[in-house]
Amino acid sequence: MAGFDCSGLIVEVLQGVGRLAHGRDYTAHDLWTIFKSFQVEKGYRGCLVFWFNENGQAKHVEMMVDNEFVIGASGGGSMTRTAEDAIKQNAFVKMRPLRYRGSNFKIVDPFREMG
Repeated sequence: MAGFDCSGLIVEVLQGVGRLAHGRDYTAHDLWTIFKSFQVEKGYRGCLVFWFNENGQAKHVEMMVDNEFVIGASGGGSMTRTAEDAIKQNAFVKMRPLRYRGSNFKIVDPFREMG
């Protein structure tokens, strides 16, 4: 199936601008592990927002388009396997207010200098 899940969209963006290596698949939690040392108190354009489950695993990631809104691929889930599944589950790239998924999130700036 063609398309993106949440981490796939962010990986495509970060690889496209040279901030993430090509050649492997990254989950939301993988991205959190890579960029967690670049946390910021308040987000701004280009920052990544990670939402967490009850076990502390990053379960979803989106990118801030400004101080108030995020954009990301959502609506599907791990059981989305076909285009028909995605349509039924209303899965597509969406722009929403930052807190639409609740307040259990952390923000990082993936464009800060590494190392």
